[in-house]
Amino acid sequence: FFYKPVLPYLKPYIDNEKIAMAAAAGVVFIIALIVVSVITMKLADWIIDSRIGALDRTLGFLYGAARGVLVVAVALLFFNWLAGAKAPAWVTEAKSRPLLEQIGAKLESLLPEDPENAILKKLNPNQPAAETPAAPDAPAADAPAGGDDANAPAPDDNDAGPADNTAKPAPAPAN
Repeated sequence: FFYKPVLPYLKPYIDNEKIAMAAAAGVVFIIALIVVSVITMKLADWIIDSRIGALDRTLGFLYGAARGVLVVAVALLFFNWLAGAKAPAWVTEAKSRPLLEQIGAKLESLLPEDPENAILKKLNPNQPAAETPAAPDAPAADAPAGGDDANAPAPDDNDAGPADNTAKPAPAPAN
């Protein structure tokens, strides 16, 4: 949204408005990238020269190792999904496989029940979620199978016929 102040400077040189907007956004991105890179470089030099440098490297190593384990666990999940029972021996006999599968199972348990609808709900918060269709009024057991009425039981006197939708009262019990 910072491209708007830059746009008037590019309009005289670019006729197409969409291309001018893209160029303005690109200029803003490049300037922001340069500024953030300079700040990051100065901060990194300060941390390396200070006493915090060893702690920074240690924490960076731990973070990188944890991230690597997560990436390999997710890769193993996808590999198991794709290969199934046809996994090669070097995968099935790997010493780290049980640990990676356990981590993958924990990651799967963190996912929502229906990830597709959860993502769509986050992307379109104003749109209602798709609901399941309503059940029919009549139970499926009462409907004839395949439209063949030849095998249907004969209606009895107490049942309402197709033209008569009102229920008849039950007969009085005999004394």
